[in-house]
Amino acid sequence: MKWCWDPNPSERPSATEVFMMINDWIENFDKDHHGIKFSYIKDAIKEFKEHDKLKMSTLNNESDPIYIHHPQSYSTSRIIRTLYDEDKEFITITTDL
Repeated sequence: MKWCWDPNPSERPSATEVFMMINDWIENFDKDHHGIKFSYIKDAIKEFKEHDKLKMSTLNNESDPIYIHHPQSYSTSRIIRTLYDEDKEFITITTDL
């Protein structure tokens, strides 16, 4: 468990390594409990492998972070209408001088 908490992410176990440890526990549990089988194990293997691929691609692309923006956010500047409308009168007055 402490191995998973290493401050350096590259020193932490991969999803596959964690899976193998869990799989060993399940096999030992299985032997002790009269052949009980877990039907979801294939799905778990697939999920661990996909997570490993994602982890490796993330570690390899640390210089190119992926940003996800909220769909209602703005990435360019825009006029704030209330301030513009208030300053409009001032702008007109100063240009008439």
